[in-house]
Amino acid sequence: MNVGMLWFDKDADAGVADRVSKAAEYYRKKYGKQPNICYVNPRLMDQEKMQIDQIQVKPSLTIQPNYFWIGVRRKARGRSQVNRGL
Repeated sequence: MNVGMLWFDKDADAGVADRVSKAAEYYRKKYGKQPNICYVNPRLMDQEKMQIDQIQVKPSLTIQPNYFWIGVRRKARGRSQVNRGL
């Protein structure tokens, strides 16, 4: 994901799933798209990978606690598209 929305949620009593769901709902309303990836600080996760609805949640040390970087992961371009400059 190159572009996403940075979401801050200070409600530490809520679980990660609830917090990601709130961020996703706001993202859908604002951008009209369903997010499919969310990066969070590893301290917020109790497992290495999580799936919340259609959103894959991954840990990232570059994300501060209580922040969520959510958006749409782009599919990798095929070799032929890169060669044609697309």
